Amino acid sequence: PNCWVATVVKLDPFALVAFRNADEVLQKYKSIKIAKPDKPKEFQKTLAEKKKAMDAVNAAYLEVVKLKSPECAVASLFRTGEAAADLVNAMRAGPPPKDLSEQQKELFKSKLEEQTNPLDDQAASYMTLCLDKSAELAVFNDWTKRCLGYLEENRPQTFPKSQLEQRDPVKVRMWLSVLGVGISAEIQKTGEKAKTGPGTERPPL
Repeated sequence: PNCWVATVVKLDPFALVAFRNADEVLQKYKSIKIAKPDKPKEFQKTLAEKKKAMDAVNAAYLEVVKLKSPECAVASLFRTGEAAADLVNAMRAGPPPKDLSEQQKELFKSKLEEQTNPLDDQAASYMTLCLDKSAELAVFNDWTKRCLGYLEENRPQTFPKSQLEQRDPVKVRMWLSVLGVGISAEIQKTGEKAKTGPGTERPPL
């Protein structure tokens, strides 16, 4: 899908092309399967391959963000969060090796959680940043809804259902109309939380 989804809005054609190219990188990343832990060497090899591919995904969407199209920037934040969530799900999907004792299986699961929890936090961080940038840039579309839906599902304590309707009305100021203001220009490496890039912070009110 395009970064505008169902919203009728004039977009930067370069940003749209970059977003489509990034989506192709994302699909290749998603096609990489992690081997079962029963084969430790293959498991580690494919896991490293998928992590490397995720960094390529982040880099591709960063190029979209650099073009400073608000709609495509919001869509790219969702996609980077989606990529992190995909890695978490892929790592957690495989059962512990069959030859382990029950105690060893519990230890295996614990170690796996240590690796996936930072990625899970990274996904939630991107989805939260997606909502923040949607508000700052006055962009509310299907991508905004997808970010909120993810957080409602995975962070229900912080983002209960229908929170979008419960939030205070967004006050759109003139500076919001300037393309690029408030857009994150930095996509973090695997396992790190998303943050706003230097020089893109909200100006003082």
